[in-house]
Amino acid sequence: MKEAFFASFSTAMLLAVVGWIARAWITEKLAAGFRLETDKTLEEIKSRYAKQIALTDSRVAAYRSLWEKTKDLNPRDKLRLDQGQLNSIFEDLRKWYYDDGNAMHLSASTTNDFLKGLQYLECEPTEKNLTVVKKLFSSVRTHIKEDLGVYDRDEVSATLPDYAQPLADGTVITKPRDDG
Repeated sequence: MKEAFFASFSTAMLLAVVGWIARAWITEKLAAGFRLETDKTLEEIKSRYAKQIALTDSRVAAYRSLWEKTKDLNPRDKLRLDQGQLNSIFEDLRKWYYDDGNAMHLSASTTNDFLKGLQYLECEPTEKNLTVVKKLFSSVRTHIKEDLGVYDRDEVSATLPDYAQPLADGTVITKPRDDG
């Protein structure tokens, strides 16, 4: 009977030791995997941050230039722009975006409003279209503030009106003309 007890006890102890070793090995593997993932994620964040730092000077210069180029497209300014002025602004902004390579500095939301604004600059210079152009480029400048960390997401949401709404007089915005 003692032999059966010792055999059972020995087997239980052996299983306990094997279980403890397996648990320790699995725990270490999981921890190592977690550390590896954490280290990889941390390196990715550091890399993105380093790229942002490297681009900061050129991005600020590009944004400053865009701000200057869109100064006449201010919704609070009642200045009426004619087709010649709008064409000149369009060509200047198109050159800034494509030829000068500044498109690479814009965030997705800034790019979206910028390209919509370019599209509306090609429209007939009606009161409605000019209002839309000015609102879109005001939105571009607001997004610039967000991109540079001046505004956070809540401030942007509070600052930007809902451009999907009809104009004050209830009219529908004229679509850009198709010269194609």
